[in-house]
Amino acid sequence: RGPPGDRGLPGLKGNDGPKGWPGKKGKPVKKQNCRYGPWSEWETCSRSCGGGWKRRERKVRVQPSGGGKSCVGRDYEHRSCEGVEATACPDGSVIPANYSKGPDPR
Repeated sequence: RGPPGDRGLPGLKGNDGPKGWPGKKGKPVKKQNCRYGPWSEWETCSRSCGGGWKRRERKVRVQPSGGGKSCVGRDYEHRSCEGVEATACPDGSVIPANYSKGPDPR
């Protein structure tokens, strides 16, 4: 075996390479508060007779940015059915007035 050869300079490792020039400063983000869009139509009643629930929702139209405020208020609503849907079913069944719909299924 002969003597070891000359060693070159060690290579640069990963993120230890030379740094680039700083980029241009970005434009400031415009302050915008959250805004909801319009309410959807009410969904059909959860029952065709004997009571039930309807639901509608609204989507965020503008997301808050630049330190703007978050949307205030719910993005959905529930209400009890009215009219024909609220009348007793042919078998006489009806959802009691004190019925709890439970947690929102979403």
